[in-house]
Amino acid sequence: MSELNKVAIVGRPNVGKSALFNRIAGKRIAIVDREAGITRDRLGADTEWNGVHFRVIDTGGIVIDSSEPLIKQIRFQAEVAMAEASVILLILDVNDGLTRLDREVVEIIRKTDKPVIVVVNKCDNAIDDPRIAEFYSLGFSNLYAISALHGIGIGEMLDGIVGKLPEKSAVPIVDKGTKIAAVGKPNVGKSTFINCLLEENRLVVDDAPGTTRDSVDVEYITPDGRHLVLVDTAGIKRSRKVQEAVDMYSYLRSKEAIERCDVAILILDASAGVTTGDLKIAHIIGEAGRGCVIAVNKWDTVREFGKKDYVQNIRDYMPFLSHCPVVFTVATEGTNVYEALGTALDVYESGSLQLLTSRLNKIIETAIERNQPPLINKKRLKIYYATQVGVNPPQILLFVNNRSLIKNPYIHYLINTIRKEHSFMGNPIRISVKNRK
Repeated sequence: MSELNKVAIVGRPNVGKSALFNRIAGKRIAIVDREAGITRDRLGADTEWNGVHFRVIDTGGIVIDSSEPLIKQIRFQAEVAMAEASVILLILDVNDGLTRLDREVVEIIRKTDKPVIVVVNKCDNAIDDPRIAEFYSLGFSNLYAISALHGIGIGEMLDGIVGKLPEKSAVPIVDKGTKIAAVGKPNVGKSTFINCLLEENRLVVDDAPGTTRDSVDVEYITPDGRHLVLVDTAGIKRSRKVQEAVDMYSYLRSKEAIERCDVAILILDASAGVTTGDLKIAHIIGEAGRGCVIAVNKWDTVREFGKKDYVQNIRDYMPFLSHCPVVFTVATEGTNVYEALGTALDVYESGSLQLLTSRLNKIIETAIERNQPPLINKKRLKIYYATQVGVNPPQILLFVNNRSLIKNPYIHYLINTIRKEHSFMGNPIRISVKNRK
């Protein structure tokens, strides 16, 4: 199936690129805030207009005369988006008029030789605002006055976009593949980890914590042809440190990324040990019921601990993730990064296992023979039947005489017994109970 056409949204900071991206995508994907420079990486979403499907790309604000490495990386990502795009949307702010930086961005766009649509944003009161005339001086014939915030002029603009798209793709790509999310605290190496797999600087990386503000999905094909979606996430901070609105949005997006992924790779900073921030993220993974691999990154910075002792430390602090494999990585050098991804795929396959009902009931019967349920108010739990009702994570349903007679300790005992037969590596096992009628 052919790849979708791409439409890149570009412009200087704080002109409303992310608001327009969300409007075109039809849902709130990009973080929008009054603070300039929120978007750093390229965000993408598949959408359609009048039956024509395309992929819209949000980019960070372009700043020309800056030597800051982070600003230069943001500009680089925007230039990559333009190079890959079929159509470029140049966003301008009617309230600011045509600025020097706008003209500098236009000079970059002209070098691409791509179809350009000029969008004058923040025309909140009237699309025939006389201030729009100034923007025709740029020499582009396709110009639309819109309000991304209020949805004014969006239909006409989308008609213009569709009219400029080549005909190579009119159908969406439906199956994106297994979703693998890199999660962790700020500055543990999540973006570096994914860039290593992609073998390109696809995601913005900087020494300052919090460089990634949003969750970014990147399509990836493994050497053996398997389609994946790698999800880079913002670093999740401890609750008392989540103060700014952007931090809160980043936290919610990261949490949502964990909930929608198939497997989470929890990346730890080897030099910091297991922290309360790591525990917070681990609990989010556990509550979401996601498969998990623990990647101890920056392992080259540790000298005083061996791997065995470090794993034991992880097990002591995170006993609820004791079923999760641990891989030691150095993402900056590529050490064991592919091993971590391969382990994540193994976790996904393990979580997809469907136990035969007869085998599952035999395991439960053996567990009961070895350790009967305790008496509660002179009554004993009876388990009549067990069946697996779900995968990723594995979900077991027990039919019993009285569900109030089964307590968490016995459920944990049954889970441990099941794991001895089928580990469901890296996956939580969920057991639910129902009274037999």
